Amino acid sequence: MEKNNIKSIDKWKKWAKRFGLTWLFTIIAFVIVAAIGVSPGVTFTLNGLLVMSVVAMLAFLFSKLALFITKRRAAKAVATKDLAVRPRRRWIFILLGVFIAIIGLQYAISLIPKTCQDTECFMAAAKDGEPANFQSTDKTNIEWNYKIRKKLSGDLVFTKTLLRLNDKELPQIKEFLEGKSLTCKLSGDFDERLVTTLFYGIGDNCSGELKENLGQLLFLL
Repeated sequence: MEKNNIKSIDKWKKWAKRFGLTWLFTIIAFVIVAAIGVSPGVTFTLNGLLVMSVVAMLAFLFSKLALFITKRRAAKAVATKDLAVRPRRRWIFILLGVFIAIIGLQYAISLIPKTCQDTECFMAAAKDGEPANFQSTDKTNIEWNYKIRKKLSGDLVFTKTLLRLNDKELPQIKEFLEGKSLTCKLSGDFDERLVTTLFYGIGDNCSGELKENLGQLLFLL
């Protein structure tokens, strides 16, 4: 009987360790992917990692519960104080770990960017300090991609990328500007001119190849 209890304890220890590591790795991967930024497919990846994390968490809790019950039975069978006390203490640490993990998961979820379909949605997200992604074509037929991402430190970063110029533009200008990005650190209220104008954002608070090239173009004009 004692050998069976020891085998069961060892078995559930191994499963708890495996599920615990899987849960930890999915949370770390979730945070890393969410912090990198926004790109096609990232939201799908984040949702997949979130589901995996929840499944791993439930499996971890189940294996820990099974381990706890097995140890309790072993403690009663052997009638030793040590085996009766230790599971209790470990269960407290398990609950504490679950609480911390849930808080961390909630924070990680807050890093998932919102996909906006119009300027108003993106502006509202920017002013509320929420991660967002928006792609549009302005009145001059310039195609843009706008992103707001939140770093782990809590700082917000705005990035706009000029995806495609009007086909009537000179090939040299298209090569000079297309695919180039400008990144700005956000502080205070979001300035709508970062989205509504072409040249705004080439100040000291922003950086990137698009900033440099727009500055040179503005100087030549």
